[in-house]
Amino acid sequence: MSWIEGARPHYFARLEREGPWWSVDFRDCPGCLTSGRGRREALRMAADALATWCANIPPKKLPKPTSPAPGEVLIAARFTRSPGLAWWGGIRFAAPSASYWQDKARGWR
Repeated sequence: MSWIEGARPHYFARLEREGPWWSVDFRDCPGCLTSGRGRREALRMAADALATWCANIPPKKLPKPTSPAPGEVLIAARFTRSPGLAWWGGIRFAAPSASYWQDKARGWR
């Protein structure tokens, strides 16, 4: 199963306020951190950052979420897919076509 087919990993995140900015980091996901101007934007960015962090890891190899520490928030990864790409066959169709036309325009083929 791929992430786009419906799996939604979720982990607990710690939010810290630094003036108008909020930083977000995940204990269970090393290197996964982000920030946003305001709490709402930080939470949205956290869902995107978690999706990016999980994208290249097979679902069965992800670390197991630990129990929450005081003050942590549960974040679910937000995987998006363009409705236009779904109509044209998804990424399997659009990405090879785009790279072909870019290569052709630059004279690489």
